[in-house]
Amino acid sequence: MMKSLGGASAILLAASTSSCNAFFSTTTTKRPSSSSLAATPILGPINEDIFSTTPPLRIEGNSLKTWSGFQSDRVQVSIKSLGRPVEASVELWQTPSYIPTKFTVECEDGSENIVHSLIELPPGYPVTIAVYNTEGQEFPMEVSVTDSNSGSALDSFAGWRPILVQGDKTVKAFNLADDVEHVEILLTTQTRNMKAY
Repeated sequence: MMKSLGGASAILLAASTSSCNAFFSTTTTKRPSSSSLAATPILGPINEDIFSTTPPLRIEGNSLKTWSGFQSDRVQVSIKSLGRPVEASVELWQTPSYIPTKFTVECEDGSENIVHSLIELPPGYPVTIAVYNTEGQEFPMEVSVTDSNSGSALDSFAGWRPILVQGDKTVKAFNLADDVEHVEILLTTQTRNMKAY
């Protein structure tokens, strides 16, 4: 689930195809056509080597970790495990009581299905990224959070045709070729609240 309240927002999710099926059903995404998905890797602003450049923190089950003091306009959050299931809630806190962006991550094997996300930060506000491991105590996960000095997620999809998904529980599904190894999904809204499951 991804939720964004008020103002413009953007979030980019990247994961292997087996881990992000839940994100396919209701997303606003930019892509040329299903026939060219297998031959068109993006990988623009996502740093897939984040775990070597920013050592991950271990988050035990039913535990919360927070990060703040970011110096850029966007933050990369990457989540993995040592082969165990991952179930997490990732939130952008603008104040202690205002959470403009929130999404959940669920996968069966966090070593094969690493989830990377790029969150655009609201300008001029101090923010905190919170990651909550909602799994039980026996399912720890590893998380790296860092400033992203790359271009915006929206810029990496320049030239791709956006697909509008209307509200009222509308479902949009996409077929993927068998050779697709990972998927990037961009969810955006200009001035309206957004909920995508």
